[in-house]
Amino acid sequence: MQGSFLSSLGRRAPSAYHRLQLWTVARSNLNRSPNSVVATPYSLCSYYSTQSELPLITRASNNAFFPPTHRSLGKGKSRVAPSHISSSSTKQQTSRQTAPGTKGHFAKANANLRNSSGNPSSRHARQYDHSNKSTKNNNKPDQQQPHDLHLYRTKADYLSQFEIPNKREYSRLRNSPLDLLLDTGRFTKVSIFGSSSRTPRGNVVHHVRATGKMQIDDTANSFVGYGAAETQAAAQKVAWLHIACQIHQKIGPEQFMGTTYDKGELTSEVLKKEKDSKLEVYEYCAAYNGTPEFHYRRVPRNRHHEILLNFPPQNIKIVVRHRDIALGDTIACLLFKKQAEQWHAQNAGSNLQVKNVLSLNSSNAKQFLDICKQQGKIGKYDVGIPDDKFSRVKGMHSLQALIDGEPLGQIVHGTSKKAAETLAYFVAALKLREAQPGIFADFIEALRAGKGEVLKPLTPIWFRSRWDYLQPMVDTVNMVRRIGIPREYSDTKSFQENDAATKSRSFGWSPPSSHAIKTRSQELLDEYLAYNTDPGLEEMRTKRADLPMNQHAAQVLDIVKNNPVSIIVGATGSGKTTQVPQILLEDAVKAGEGALCNIICTQPRRIAATSVAQRVAEERNEPLRKTIGYHVRFDSKVAAPSGSINFCTTGILLQQLRSNAEVALRGISHILIDEVHERDIQIDFLMVLLKRVMRQREQQGLPPIKVVLMSATMNTELFAGYFARKQENGRLKDCPSLSVPGRTFPVAEYFLDEVQSMLNAHYSASDLKLLRDPDTRDYLESESKYKAKVSPLQLTQASKNTSVPDDDTFIDWKRKAIVGDDGEVIVSNEKEDGLTPCGLIATVVAHLAKTTDAGDILVFLPGLAEIKLVDEMLRLKAPLGVDFQNSDTYRIDILHSSLPQQQMDVFHANAAGKRKIILSTNIAETSVTIPEVRYVVDSGKLREKRFEQTSRITKLQCTWISKSNSKQRAGRAGRVRNGHYYALFTKERFTEFRPSSLPEILRSDLQEICLDIRAQGFNDPIAQFLSEAIEPPSSHSIEAALSQLRGLGALEKDETLTNLGKVLATMPVEPSLGKMILLGVIFKCLDPMIILGAASGGRDLFVSPLERKKDAQAIKTAFTKGTGSDHMAIINAFREWRTRRDNESMFATSRFTEENFLHRGALRVIDQTANQIEEILVTEGIIPYLPKNQRFKGEYGHPRLNDNSTSTPLIKALSLAGTYPNVAVALGGLGFRTMEENFVMIHPGSTNYSGRGQGQGLPRDTIVSFGTKARSSDGKSTYMRDVTQNTVLNTMLFGGKPTQQKNMLLFDGWIPVSISDERVLKVVLQFRLVLDKVLNYVFQNVSVRKSNTEAAQADEKLRDVVAGGVLEVLEKYSEVHTSSPILSNRNIRSNTTLRSQRPMAAPGQRSFLRSR
Repeated sequence: MQGSFLSSLGRRAPSAYHRLQLWTVARSNLNRSPNSVVATPYSLCSYYSTQSELPLITRASNNAFFPPTHRSLGKGKSRVAPSHISSSSTKQQTSRQTAPGTKGHFAKANANLRNSSGNPSSRHARQYDHSNKSTKNNNKPDQQQPHDLHLYRTKADYLSQFEIPNKREYSRLRNSPLDLLLDTGRFTKVSIFGSSSRTPRGNVVHHVRATGKMQIDDTANSFVGYGAAETQAAAQKVAWLHIACQIHQKIGPEQFMGTTYDKGELTSEVLKKEKDSKLEVYEYCAAYNGTPEFHYRRVPRNRHHEILLNFPPQNIKIVVRHRDIALGDTIACLLFKKQAEQWHAQNAGSNLQVKNVLSLNSSNAKQFLDICKQQGKIGKYDVGIPDDKFSRVKGMHSLQALIDGEPLGQIVHGTSKKAAETLAYFVAALKLREAQPGIFADFIEALRAGKGEVLKPLTPIWFRSRWDYLQPMVDTVNMVRRIGIPREYSDTKSFQENDAATKSRSFGWSPPSSHAIKTRSQELLDEYLAYNTDPGLEEMRTKRADLPMNQHAAQVLDIVKNNPVSIIVGATGSGKTTQVPQILLEDAVKAGEGALCNIICTQPRRIAATSVAQRVAEERNEPLRKTIGYHVRFDSKVAAPSGSINFCTTGILLQQLRSNAEVALRGISHILIDEVHERDIQIDFLMVLLKRVMRQREQQGLPPIKVVLMSATMNTELFAGYFARKQENGRLKDCPSLSVPGRTFPVAEYFLDEVQSMLNAHYSASDLKLLRDPDTRDYLESESKYKAKVSPLQLTQASKNTSVPDDDTFIDWKRKAIVGDDGEVIVSNEKEDGLTPCGLIATVVAHLAKTTDAGDILVFLPGLAEIKLVDEMLRLKAPLGVDFQNSDTYRIDILHSSLPQQQMDVFHANAAGKRKIILSTNIAETSVTIPEVRYVVDSGKLREKRFEQTSRITKLQCTWISKSNSKQRAGRAGRVRNGHYYALFTKERFTEFRPSSLPEILRSDLQEICLDIRAQGFNDPIAQFLSEAIEPPSSHSIEAALSQLRGLGALEKDETLTNLGKVLATMPVEPSLGKMILLGVIFKCLDPMIILGAASGGRDLFVSPLERKKDAQAIKTAFTKGTGSDHMAIINAFREWRTRRDNESMFATSRFTEENFLHRGALRVIDQTANQIEEILVTEGIIPYLPKNQRFKGEYGHPRLNDNSTSTPLIKALSLAGTYPNVAVALGGLGFRTMEENFVMIHPGSTNYSGRGQGQGLPRDTIVSFGTKARSSDGKSTYMRDVTQNTVLNTMLFGGKPTQQKNMLLFDGWIPVSISDERVLKVVLQFRLVLDKVLNYVFQNVSVRKSNTEAAQADEKLRDVVAGGVLEVLEKYSEVHTSSPILSNRNIRSNTTLRSQRPMAAPGQRSFLRSR
């Protein structure tokens, strides 16, 4: 009974009641001997603790067990013990009291409690002495000691025994072990026992034994701790320390104390940025075929949450205790990543890409579930909240994947519902991966084919059939059958004859007699002597002589004469371009062999070739075409080929070498390739051809040609190794090089570290507020980590001393891996490379404006968007207090190719005391010179076009510059005086730059170059030829280009050119657009197709000034005339300009151009290119020649070939044929599906663009064609440019190859068209089959019609029938299914009416359509 009563009492009574009871029992024993005083409370405490199992407060037992003679009253005062405490109580007892628990003993304790309640001094008796100091009435040393004394240890003993390090993270374990135990939320105090004894010296030693229970792996484990110390409180701490050390040893420091980390590093910004770290942890574990274990527990004592993260395969255990469960969850994941990097560095042998698109991850888990569902392995899937409420975590979203209502995979917990849903699907997909390995393998292949995503099938598009446009299909099929399609014929001889006629005039010549050569050489010598003795040219001769290149003339001659290939690196201002050709020519003239020296010098741009030729002619005091000439596209002023220097574009020389290399180089002594570092696709192709030509000439015994590679900055080793020659001993020897310094002033260079130190030394943090701009902050952090060779995903700041995994075993958590053209995974740096520190740039400009008083500031930025942002920061935010809106002091100019008028403002002279700040793209590197620039601020970025061959996406990608670019930019500051170059990137980043820019051959469409190789007559496989390039493209890109050419019909399977391919190879447009132009010939719609072909690939026809973007877009939309076509806008705008140019004054035409936001240069280039295309078609015999004065309204081609040039439906259909496979299907809203992507959008520059606030976009299933695809600078979005709304009928006639699947046609395997009527399906297939056969026939024989009159007459009638039938079908369909009126139908100029009376259908094809 007593036990049950005490147990009940212990469970119900508060802790204050327990303390009072113990104090009363102790007080009743004060008259007893010290031994009995010690023993009774000891036993009572033991009983109490055991029965109640409640923790006893330590100080409640301190002095009640061991009452001293005097008690402290505080402030140094003391008082005598109460009178009822007898001094005889110090008398020793020889026997220990028995264990309490009897009824009488408990009653006595209650009686003492009642007696003491009325005693006024009882409150003083309850004041315990914590001083533990002995007094003058101390008793003799106790002889009674605990029987297990050998178990008691001091604090120092335990710290040594358990090897507890003296570190900050162990401070709570050493100083507050009980608090640490209780904070785990899994520890319970069970009992505590105390005793004391005296040493022979009179010192009191207290011994405490404590017991407690700890939940470990859902099991209660008991622990006993022994402590010894001079005070009882200290002894209790030691006892708890003993227990804590045992638990620390058993479960490890992570679970016991929590994982240690520096709270200062995990700022709110870091935690916000790492909000998706839990997904990354799951993806990391999935890479090792596992899933992490998360356990959550709430600790009521301190209102903390304990998060336990465990990954057993790698023995990673993380414990985090935090008041906010969401933040604690993120911190646990970050600490996991840190430990995972350490494990990976020690155990893995290669890098790990967490965001691997060719593996199962959180972003494609649902796609894998969809595939499993499509193959019938699973049914409906969803996520749900677990039924078991104990499985949920308060403050988190707890979800589990459900397959047909049954749970699959573990329960996951996310800080948001979306995150939890993503995790649930991912965990379920991992389970299915184990169960369905075969489906998973198919899934990976689908990812590879879709460039990292599984392409979703489209819902069938309904084809609405009516007799109005189906009957012309039947009639056309019957008429073609009656005429018959002739067998294909070919006449390769005619092509070869015509091929030579298409080529421009060659530089080569046949040397005349030796007497003529001698005479001409003497003439050149006399002219040279006269030049050197003319007093009027003294100043010119002095200027030339002062140039560094002329001062190194002997070395130039030596290296060129003694080597077949040589390299000359001439720094800016050295006179490399103008002087090297003259040095070589004048040396031959002085040697009496001037007539045999004929030099070709290539330039990468037209303007460079013409301007340099003009400059050199002026230096020689002679007119062009005497000894100096040039040859560029649409303009040729070639000098006589007997002692000459001709400047030309790389493309001109390439064209002549393709035609006939032996003829083109006959009589040529030197070929100089200037600006070779630019590495455009033509320069690389030219170097391959020159290597082959030099080898062939050597084998044929022809005179060698000296080749000189020139540049201001280049990767000398790369080019020297490429042109290495084999010596007699069989070893290769690199071609030699010569470096000539420039004539510029010194330029001081400052990198990012120095710039930051400079700003921090001059300004406070509040002054540098623009450095807190998000992009600037991320950029500076990225550069800091790059400098320290720290992964951007490390938790620690790069400035701190931390161990970093080796680069060979690096875990890339953030960067998204993409599928390259070769089908393999590559890491994308687009997001990091796209960061531009505009805030830092504006601050540096303001610093220069504030601390210097003269000199213009040139800022290099990657694009127009960054230029606008920096411009706004300077004008509106007044960085460092500088007022850039003060027009009397500062002028901000913008230099960008799309703003020609503002470009001219840059060159206007400044007023006195005014400084220019020029914000420019890389156009200011080489093309322009601004003399007053003394300061250059370089972002280190540029935008360049990059083409993905397989997906046919053109990206204007923001990327790092090369060392060559950096050198050119720095040189802008030292033209007139000493300059300063501020490179806003680290020195470590600079050392990793490419020597020169990425060559164009690695980032361009290879179709044209593949055609060129075959047209040149090389018999090697195309891939083998391109493998000889200095930096060859990937084999996958080459194969993709060849596949596209085969699809066009330009190449046979064995890579031989078809007749169509021979024609396409001659056209100055890409092959698909060349085919579109030929379709314009066939369908008598030539003028619009030539305009579209000439406009593609060049500068945008429409300009969009910054301050009038809306007006420019409105004008562009007006040019579409309601057709919904960007292509029609281009055609209509150009036609209108052409009409005004031919009929109005130059001033009126110029005003029209400006008012309608048209680019003058683009209009001229389109006109010149169109004339060239027309000339090629005439030369090939494809169209007849017509003088310009006989043209109808200036149209290109014969009027007969433009009968249908105003038919909008036909123009749209042919534009689709020319741009295919660039076709997309509207998904509803803003998204479209293409052949390669699940989701693309229309570019904001298109007239078909509708923003998020401007409606819902085009209706679902609308088919559009587009010119190119472009990826956004951050790589997240893909856009379509030059978009035209088309129809399903146009796709059926000119789209991909159709295959029948029951009542549906599938075009190229991805566009499904549903046709419910089987008869309609049959008609459409027959019409498409006839159309393809006729077009293939015409294409394959298009280049031989000139020499075969009978063939030309045979296919003329066939072409007219098919063209007329297609036109009628398209216009009838447009009339029926277009809500807006047809703005332009068939050509009203035609003398004949197409199908004025529909012919009768052939038997078997009669009127089932009409009967509908």
